[in-house]
Amino acid sequence: MATRTISDAGGNYNAVGAWVEGVVPTASDAVVATATSGQLTVNVTSVALSVNFTNYTNTLTMNHTLTVSGNVTLVSAMTITTSSGTPLLTINATATLTSNTKTWAYALTFNTNTGTKTFADNWTVSGTFTSINSTQTVNGSTLTLNGSITMTGAMAGTTNIVLAGTGTWSGTTSIANNLTFGATAITTISGSVAWNTGTLTAVAGCSVTTTGSTITIGTGTVNTGTLITWNNITTVTNQTVTLSSDLYVSGVFKWGTGGTQVTYNGYTVYTAGVTSGGTSDGGSTLQGTTNIVFNGTGSWTPTTAFKCIIKNNITINTAGTLTISGAVGFDTGIITYTTGAVVTTGSTLTVSASSTFNTNGITWVNITFSATATMTINSLLTATGAVTMSSFNITFSGSSSWTCGTVSITTGDCILVATKTYTITTGILAIGTAANNCSFTSSIGGSQAILTLQQGATQDIDFCSATDIDSRLGLTIAPYKATTLSNASNWRQMPTQQVSVGRMG
Repeated sequence: MATRTISDAGGNYNAVGAWVEGVVPTASDAVVATATSGQLTVNVTSVALSVNFTNYTNTLTMNHTLTVSGNVTLVSAMTITTSSGTPLLTINATATLTSNTKTWAYALTFNTNTGTKTFADNWTVSGTFTSINSTQTVNGSTLTLNGSITMTGAMAGTTNIVLAGTGTWSGTTSIANNLTFGATAITTISGSVAWNTGTLTAVAGCSVTTTGSTITIGTGTVNTGTLITWNNITTVTNQTVTLSSDLYVSGVFKWGTGGTQVTYNGYTVYTAGVTSGGTSDGGSTLQGTTNIVFNGTGSWTPTTAFKCIIKNNITINTAGTLTISGAVGFDTGIITYTTGAVVTTGSTLTVSASSTFNTNGITWVNITFSATATMTINSLLTATGAVTMSSFNITFSGSSSWTCGTVSITTGDCILVATKTYTITTGILAIGTAANNCSFTSSIGGSQAILTLQQGATQDIDFCSATDIDSRLGLTIAPYKATTLSNASNWRQMPTQQVSVGRMG
C-alpha cells in the first residue's frame, strides 16, 4: 500500500499533477488530503484503497464513480459537488465510514460478498443507497436516507436505517436492520421488498405509498399503525412478529410455506383477505395473540389445495364481501361475525382444537371436527353441507346450538348441551363398530337435549351405544343393523320428528 496525497494544485483524479507523488491512485493506495490540498475532480471511474479528507477544506467534485476498498473519512469543512456525470461512491470491502457530520450528497453503494461496513458516526445520504450482492453486514450509528433505497443484496446489522426524504424502496432482498419511516419521508414501495429483525416503525408525518407492492416480513417488531396501509404482506418460515400497533393491509395477508407456523402477537391485523402457502396436507398455520379482522372485500383461501389455518381470534366486520373457499382451518380462538356479506361456496372448515363460534350470519358449507375437543357455540352455527366428527369425541357447549345438513359420526361421542335443540336438515349417518360405537348424549345426567330431523332427512344408524340413548322420535330414524339395538328398547316412536338425547344420570 502506498499513500497518494492530493497536491496543492489539485486537478482531475486521473492526472499525475493532481498528486504529490506524481502517481494516480490504484485500488491498493490510500488517498489523503491535507489542509492545503486543492480541488479534486473525480472525472473518470476511479479507485482507492481508502480515502481520508480529515484536514480538507476544498471541494471534491464527483462526476463519476469512486470505488473504495476500505475506510472513508469525510469532514464537515469540505464541499462535495458535481458538474456532470453520475456521482457514485462504492464501498466494496470491509470498511469504517466516518462522516464528521458531512452529508454525502450523491449515491452510495455497498458492493461486496464479504466484509462488514461500520458507521463510526451518523451518516446522511441524499442520493440512492444500494446494497448489492450476498448479505452485507452494516453496523453502528444511524444511516439517514434522503433518496431511494435499492436492495439487490440483503443487509443485516445494528445500523438504524431511517428513510427521511422522497424516494423509492425497491428490491426483493431483505433489510435485517431497524428500519424507520421518518417524519419527512415520502416513500413509494415498489414491487416486492423484504424486512426482518429489529423494529419496523412509522413516525407521524411520513407518507408511504404501497400500491401494487408486497412486503415480506420476518421476525421482529412492527409499529406502523394507521400511518401505513400495506398492500400485500407475506410472512414465511416459522417467523414471529410482534405488533406494537395495529397493522393495516388493503390486499392479501399471507403466511407460510409447507407445514410451517407463523406467529403474530399483540394488537390487530385489519385485512381484506388472507391466504397461506401450504404445500403439504398439514397446511400452513397462523397463530398467536393478534386478532385478525376482515374489513374489506377479499378472500380466506389457501394458495394451494392445502389448508389455510388460523389459530388467532377472527372477526368478520366488513362493508364488502368475504369469500371463503377451498380448505380452511380454524381452532384455539374465537371466530365472530359482525357484519358483511360472506360467501362460503365450495369451502370446508376444519376445526382441530377447542374453539368458540359466534357466527350467526354465516352459512358454512362443510365442517370437519378433526380432534377431540370442546366447541363453544354462542350464536346459531349453520352448515348446509357435511358436518363430520368421525372418530373423535366432540363436546358442544355455550349458549346456542347448530343447524346442519348431513351429520356424520363414527366411533365417537357427540355431547350436546342439555335443553338445547340441534337440527339436521339432510341426513344423519351414525356408523361405528360393535367394539367402537358412537353416541349422541346430553351434557347433564338425567336431562335431555333435542336432536331434530327435518321431514325427508335420510337416516342411517348402525352401531350406536344403547346405554347412552334415551330417545324419542317420529317416523323411522334408521334401519338398525346392530342386534343390540331395537326400536322398542331404544328409539320410541313419537308423532313428532324429534330425537331427545339424554345422558343416564
